[in-house]
Order: sequence, then structure tokens, then C-alpha cells
Amino acid sequence: NPPHCSSFLPVCSPLETPCQIHWLGGEIEKKTKKMTNEKEFALKVFRSLWGCEINGSLPLVQILPQLKALGFDGFEASLGDIKGQEAALPQLLDEHGLEWICGVYTSWQDYEGDPAHQGVAAHLVRYREQLTAAAALRPMHINAHSGSDAFSEAENDEFFAGALALERELQLPCGVSHETHRGRSLFSPWETARLVRRFPELRLTADYSHWVVVCEHLLTSARAREVLELCAPRVDHVHSRVGQTQHPQVADPASPEWAGEVALFNGWWAGIWRAQRRRGRPWASVTPEYGPAPYTPTTPFTRAPLSDVGRVVAAEAERQRRLFAAQKLAFELPATVETPNLPIIDVSPFLPAGHMVGVAKNRLGAAERAEAKVRVAAMIHHACTKIGFLYIVGHGVSPELVARAFAVARQFFALPEAAKRAIAMSAKPLGARGYQKKGENVTLGRRDWHEAIDFYRELPDDHAVAKRFAGAASAEAAREGTFVMSKNQWPAEPADFRPCFAEYIAAMLTLASSVMRAFAASMGLAEDYFQPFTDDSYWVMRVIGYPPLDSADASDVGVSCGKHTDYGCLTVLAQDSTHEALQVENLDGTWLWAHPVPGSFVVNIGDVFERWNPAYKSTPHRVVNRRGDRVSIPFFFEPNYDAQITPIKGADDAADGGKAMVYGDHLWGKVQNNFDFSQAELEAKAN
Repeated sequence: NPPHCSSFLPVCSPLETPCQIHWLGGEIEKKTKKMTNEKEFALKVFRSLWGCEINGSLPLVQILPQLKALGFDGFEASLGDIKGQEAALPQLLDEHGLEWICGVYTSWQDYEGDPAHQGVAAHLVRYREQLTAAAALRPMHINAHSGSDAFSEAENDEFFAGALALERELQLPCGVSHETHRGRSLFSPWETARLVRRFPELRLTADYSHWVVVCEHLLTSARAREVLELCAPRVDHVHSRVGQTQHPQVADPASPEWAGEVALFNGWWAGIWRAQRRRGRPWASVTPEYGPAPYTPTTPFTRAPLSDVGRVVAAEAERQRRLFAAQKLAFELPATVETPNLPIIDVSPFLPAGHMVGVAKNRLGAAERAEAKVRVAAMIHHACTKIGFLYIVGHGVSPELVARAFAVARQFFALPEAAKRAIAMSAKPLGARGYQKKGENVTLGRRDWHEAIDFYRELPDDHAVAKRFAGAASAEAAREGTFVMSKNQWPAEPADFRPCFAEYIAAMLTLASSVMRAFAASMGLAEDYFQPFTDDSYWVMRVIGYPPLDSADASDVGVSCGKHTDYGCLTVLAQDSTHEALQVENLDGTWLWAHPVPGSFVVNIGDVFERWNPAYKSTPHRVVNRRGDRVSIPFFFEPNYDAQITPIKGADDAADGGKAMVYGDHLWGKVQNNFDFSQAELEAKAN
């Protein structure tokens, strides 16, 4: 699987095969409607006639009704493909309500005959002929196979200067874009980047499967990501075919061994679509261009295709329609909001039936749901082994509940300091519960510029863990018992704070339990593997207010929250719409913004989960808030207090062996270190 670190990143959804990107983000519906002038951003899906031959020919009168029945919006073909049928084309298009995209070639048309190198002048002559012929047939778009990979930089400059001048001169009835294709001038990302900088008006057809083969890697380097970001706003049409480093076409993208490649390509396409929407384009167009043998991989000797290309194309067309539909909110992002840097995964197939929402609700039968779980699990595994952070959608938590939680949190933080200090943690430090004022929390020796209320699971007096500490024989055990059995300090104001968060905690427990099932599946374990360790979760929740850093009044303040890993099991974070606050440390030591994604939660792995499976990363993160008053609500779903945590033998090669630890011992050690009270201070304050 490829590294996670692309600016257009993979996201899994159960209805996409094998995965789907959700580029969710931006503002709520009111703002998106204002931006889009009430116009719907639509996807047009075209079928390439490549491989559609009937008895060796392409009779449009037979092919077009089939394409219409399959739900295609039109077809893509070269002038050579429809030769002899030009006169009938307009009537056939009208009859079936279809459009067409015309492919033109500046040489080596349809890749037939001798690919002998020709000079720039010959290419431009051919381009004029092809554009003129195409324009007469009124396509909705023209896709150009332009120039040659044998051209020097100077020849490419000469060619595109002439080609763009021709497009202006001919006053074409539709747009023209130049395909990123092997054998052509745009055969590599590096030369393409140079040319789009040299010619800002140059428009592209993105077929990145060719670049993956030419470069023999999956374009995940920093330089490649820069090129992809540069090109995205210049793309007018997409050939949405998934390739791999040794071949421009995988046999079947539904096959799980290509999950990583599909995720990357989906992310690139989603980034393109979002850039198109920001330009005000009313539609996006794709052609899932999977070619017949020998373009599709074949078996030795027989040359039999490894997959039914017609079925693959139809399935990919439907998948991309659903993918596009799932991205609609993201396409309305304001220009100031950047693409999320972390994968976004729809976890709805793992929710209990009564909580199922989104694409899974009333749409997945038992077999489909089981298949969807496999895909989701594969993407969780990819995310957890590469970065340890992800967004989740399709989670079943009411957005109204989340909104209420943020509202009452803001009301609390707006109270006078004296009112907030009525539940100060420092008054009952052994409990580690209650309010911390700004600068009171310390990370790596520097004060964190935030305020917060900390809550823990409250155990009843007859709980087995409570009985363990009853009549503790040592002072140390007594202190730990005080911590474990302390009660939460709930604010008196606002009055609905406690009932709101009681409901929120219940929702988090349901969600986190479902996510743990998905995580178990991602490790090849039974879904209920973690249930005995977490069915009595000693959960923790913080409600945090982050004023902007420029309001800090102490010289020893570091950032809003210093670099740290979460020391528990699984964190489910709700963050408000404040942009540029949460940062996640990348594998190369750089920091990625985890921008707010409406309708999602951020999920990350803690140290305890990494103890279970060291291949899953407990990733350092921090908060650097400079934009305004921010609120976040991390819910830490932890093991049972007395759960024994042992690396899971066989879950991953790296996880074999290792020593067990009791979660409560781990937590108590962290709490003591975090609050850094001396024994005398603890005893004095406890009394």
C-alpha cells in the first residue's frame, strides 16, 4: 500500500469498491447555497467506445441505446472511431439524450500505424485538421492527444504556443483539454508542471495512470504532490482509470489488493472535482476508460483477459457516481478551506442496526454489508499503519446533539472566572476531575494555552474495582483509590450542561464500541475481540476551550496544547469550525493540519492500542490556535480499569510477544505525572 501522505488523501466508504473518498468540509448548507448560486454541481459519466466493437465495428445505432440503458451521459470517441457515421450522429444523440467527447490526435491517431517522430510543424498541421473536423460535429468537449514525448523542452514550448493560438483562432464551440498520456508531450508530471507554469491557459485531461507507470511510483513524494496540486485547478476532464506502477490499468479495481491505489486515485479525482467547483464549473466529467486486452492484464499463453472489461467499466461508472454524490458538501468549500490531510472513512456498516445512517441505512443487504466491512477494515488498517489518525463519517451521532454540546461548552467558557473556578480541579487534585484554567495544564514543561473540564467514568461503590481499593493497606493504594472513585464536578451553569453531556457520552460509547469492532476487523480479528477489554470502559472526556495564542499572558506558554500522544486506547474528537488548529505529526516530522470537517469526528490511536498492535501508530499531535476562540471535545474510549493489555500475537508481525500491563496501572502512572503533585501536596489537598 502507498504512503498516506498525499494532499488528496484516501477515504473509504462501504458503497465504493473497494474504497471511496469523502471530501467533506466547508460551511453549512446556508453558505454553500450562497456560493453556488443555487446551481447543482453535476457529474457527467462517459463511456469510451474503446472495446465496444460489435463484429469489429462501432455501429452507433446499436451502441448508444445500450449506453443510455446503463446510465451513461454520453460517449467518448475519436474521429476515426465514428468514421462514416458523422451524418447520423446529431440525430442519434438527440434521440437518446446523450452527449459526446471527441478525441483528437496531433499524430499517431488511435495509436495505429507507425509512431515515427514528426516535427512540431507537422503536429500543428494535424492539430488544425482534427480540431476543425471535430468542431463541425459539435462535441461537448474535445480531448487532445498532443505532441510527443520525444519533443525537447523548446519543441514543447513551440508546440503548445501554436496549439493554444489555434484554439483561440478557431473559436471552438467547446473546451479543449490536453491529456496526460504516455507517448505525448504531457507524458510525465515533471514536464507537465513546467508547461502549465509556462502556459497558464493550458487545460488538462487527467489520466494519472500513465504518470504512475512512467514514474514507476505512486506519486506520493512531496514533489509529486506539489505537481498534483498545481494541476488540479487546470483539469477539465478526467479519465478515471486506476493504474499501478507496472501497468496503466489494474485488472479490476474492486479487488482488495488494489485498495491503496484506488484510494490514491479517488483522492486525486476528488481534489480535481473540488477545484472545478471552486472555479464555478457547473459540472464535472469522467470517462472510466478501462481498455480491452492486451491493455487489460491477461493470462499467459491464452491471452484471456483477467476481468470482464465491460463489467468493470459499468461498475466503475456507478461507483464514481456514488463517490461524487458523497463529495457534494466538500465541493462547496469556501476558497479559504484546504483539502483535509487525513483519510475520511465511512464507518456506518459497523454501527448497530438501530443506529445505522448514511449510505448504509436501508441500502445494504447482509452480503453487501459484509463486503462493505471488508473494504472499510482495509482502509482503517491502511490509515492506522501509516498515520494513526482519520476522520470518520456515517457515525450515527446526531448533529443536533453535537451542536448542543458545543453550545453549552461555549456558554460555560463565557462565564466569569470565579464561576468556573467553583469546580476547580486544583481543589480536589487527586480526583483529576474538574476545571483547569488557562495555562494550568503543562506539556513538555510549557504551559498550554487552553482551559478545560475533565470528566472520568464514575464507578459505583459495589464495583469490583472499588472493592479492590476499599480499606487500602498503603498510602499509595489509597491515593489511587481516591482517584478511581472520585465523582465528576459538573458545572451548575449552564443548567443543561450535564444532561446534554450525559446524552453525548452515551452516544460516544455506542460509537466508540462500533469503531473498535471496525478496528478489530482491520487487524483480521473477530469484530468482538476487544469487547471483553472495553465493555466496562473507564472513559475520559475533556471539554476544552482554546483562546487565540496571542491572548496568552504568561511568558512560559508554549502552544495551545503541546506535542503529545494520547495515552489511552481510542480518541473520538469533535472539533468546531475553527480552521488551522489541530496538527498531526507526519512520518517525515512535518505537521499536517487536521482541518475541521463538518459532520465528522477525528479518531486517533492512543498508546494502549499501540501496545496491542505496535503496527498501529499512536501519533504525536498538538494544537496551535491563532484564529479565535475554539472549542473541542475529545472523548477517550479506554479499556476497563482492570483490563490486561498484551500485544496481540498474530495481529501483526510486529505485535508478537511483549509484556502485559494493567490499564489502570498505566492510567494512574500517567495521571500522577501529568499533574505532578508531590506526595505531601496530594495528601494535604486531598484532606
